[in-house]
Amino acid sequence: MAIFLKNGLVKCPYKYAIYVKIKKSSDTFIVCLYVDDLIFTRNNLKMFSDFKQAMIKEFEMTDIGLISYYLGIEIKREDVIFVNQENFARDVLKFKMEDCEKSEYFS
Repeated sequence: MAIFLKNGLVKCPYKYAIYVKIKKSSDTFIVCLYVDDLIFTRNNLKMFSDFKQAMIKEFEMTDIGLISYYLGIEIKREDVIFVNQENFARDVLKFKMEDCEKSEYFS
């Protein structure tokens, strides 16, 4: 996307939906784009707020706050961050797969 490049982000050569901006001071800003959703993360709050403001000027956006569920992945924050796919697994089991053989990959 042109706006990412305009704001100093570089397309990741390994993942098509990831854009990264790294400053010499090791400040890092990462954007993940999936269809019409964006996930931002950073270790420098100013980089985050600057990019967010640039996006708001260019597009109609809704800030839904901290991520809690995205593409079947659930994120919970306590003293640490927990990432799981419990709800996704439950959805799979709805298709009467409770008695399926365990795969060698999941033993």
